[in-house]
Amino acid sequence: MIKLDGNKKEALRYLGYFGKGNADEIDERLDLAMREGLRLAAPRSVYLIFDTEKTEKGLLLKNTDLFLEGKNINSHLDGACKCAVMAVTVGAGIESVINRYEKSGEMSKALLLDCVATALVEETADKVNGEIEKIAENEGFYCKTRFSPGYGDFPLETQKKIFRLLNCETRIGVTLSDTCLMSPRKSVTAVIGFFKKEGKE
Repeated sequence: MIKLDGNKKEALRYLGYFGKGNADEIDERLDLAMREGLRLAAPRSVYLIFDTEKTEKGLLLKNTDLFLEGKNINSHLDGACKCAVMAVTVGAGIESVINRYEKSGEMSKALLLDCVATALVEETADKVNGEIEKIAENEGFYCKTRFSPGYGDFPLETQKKIFRLLNCETRIGVTLSDTCLMSPRKSVTAVIGFFKKEGKE
């Protein structure tokens, strides 16, 4: 089970707040939103780790049909011996409340809770990322930062194969639209490369 702590600093960053205006009022309202977000969040995750093979088409995850295509992702994973594929979510509960606030015209509440939800899903991803890094460490590898479809020239359409590979709908309750948008929206997919320690700079 993933236990979330809530990162107010991150939520403020997503809010775009840089200390202007009534700081005490913002702090109080954000505290309320964070408590609500932590109560509503239902963090879930799934990941698998694969050996890799470098091909002309891109980095292949062995025993799958998933090629990681694009110059950015292949540069980022150049030399990777293994690759973890992960998906996380904080569930649909937060999203439904955000939508309810928007429909009732409580836009400030909706905005604050949306920023909290974004911070919480990133915290979930960080915790799962840390778990994967421990596995890599135990196997004598180190990890670079995670990289998500849609970053740079890493095709967003890669989501479709990731979802099939991880069985996201069944395992964590996240679905994918024809345009590769995830539902619940507060969900993240990413890949993480494992590298030999002797190559670490």
